[in-house]
Amino acid sequence: LLLSAYDAHSHARWHEALRQRLRDRFDWTLITQPARHFAWRARANALAIAAHPALQTPCQLVVATSATDLVTLKGLCPALHGAASVLYFHENQFAYPWRESARANALHLQLQQIFGALSADRVLFNSAFNQASFLEGARSLLERMPDGVPADTLARLEQKSAVVPVGIDPACFALSPKTRSCGDELHLLWNHRWEYDKAPERVFAAIELLAEDPDFAPRLRLHVVGQRFRKSPAVFERITHTLRDHLVTLGHLRARQDYLELLERSDVVLSAALHEFQGLSVLEAMAAGCAVVAPDRLAYKEYVPLRWRYRSSEEDAQAEVKAIAQALRELMTQKTDPSALARAAASPYHWDVVEAQWRALLDDLC
Repeated sequence: LLLSAYDAHSHARWHEALRQRLRDRFDWTLITQPARHFAWRARANALAIAAHPALQTPCQLVVATSATDLVTLKGLCPALHGAASVLYFHENQFAYPWRESARANALHLQLQQIFGALSADRVLFNSAFNQASFLEGARSLLERMPDGVPADTLARLEQKSAVVPVGIDPACFALSPKTRSCGDELHLLWNHRWEYDKAPERVFAAIELLAEDPDFAPRLRLHVVGQRFRKSPAVFERITHTLRDHLVTLGHLRARQDYLELLERSDVVLSAALHEFQGLSVLEAMAAGCAVVAPDRLAYKEYVPLRWRYRSSEEDAQAEVKAIAQALRELMTQKTDPSALARAAASPYHWDVVEAQWRALLDDLC
């Protein structure tokens, strides 16, 4: 069984590739829940999932995303008791930048993830940052509990945990990008979810600074894509005015081929994310040969070359705006093609490499 209780786009792409690549080993049954109303979905998904007929018959293996309430499902579905289980963390609720209005949900979801991890046979994370922040968050929370915590709880979590990333589409590595010498035009790509935790206003404020500089403004071409929701930060409306002379692409690209063609045209991928547990959008652009402007924090420290990471100032938005603008100025004056460096840094995330890791782990577990 593959259970994705909050089936966001990136989660869906992960399990589609995983099931396709391991179809010779497993006969998969997929059960998903829509990616909306996160707090409700995360706390109550076991009600809907447990009603699925597939959970009434024994299976060999359960791979569940970390939003899935694995403990409750095992309680409701005796057929799962003999199955090996893997809990896969695309994210964790300790390192998520909760809005003040939603912090009341955090404790419930953090405890649920600890219980789920303790109940699983293996606990996998898509990055070392994800793993470390979860274990540190769990340690801190367990220390706050007044009593009743077994002394070996954290050790048990550490012993069963490992890092296995989401693989990057081989099609990204197969693109034939233009020679990127930062010449007459510089195509900038922002390709994230249109939400506050990606801090889009920092990136666009930096580009607005460059758009006022006559040495750089004529060369700027901006592509803003990614999944959009009913409520998006106001900055996306603002840039249709402030950066209208530089905007080439704006909105969600539904066709995968259109997105791949955009990667092929782009020179630099941008991020100021406050919440990034792996960063598939940046990795895909790197696989296509793009240089990077990203903060020196989160999962980016694991694969973005140091020369492309600007100083992290998470609590100081203005400092980061200046740092992003300076990083872009430096890239625009460089004459070397960054494609080889970018692709080499992304190569450990190629699905062919990652498939071997998943295959060895699941075969061993089963």
